Amino acid sequence: MRKAVISAIVFAVVFVFTYLALCYMVPGLRIKLDADAFTYFVESICSLVFFKSVISLAAGVIACTAAVLLLRIKR
Repeated sequence: MRKAVISAIVFAVVFVFTYLALCYMVPGLRIKLDADAFTYFVESICSLVFFKSVISLAAGVIACTAAVLLLRIKR
């Protein structure tokens, strides 16, 4: 049970951070929009959803697998 909770938390955190990093830190994926901060945030999240989700999913699975392997080695 503990492994499942830890891996779910690791997956969620890595997925969200990777998605937001893709939204703001990759110059090719940034949107060019002259709007207020909230509108820019929402539109950044909504643009290229499938592409960013696939990359974030892969990063989350890799981090989750690494966390499970580290928990096995620790025992």
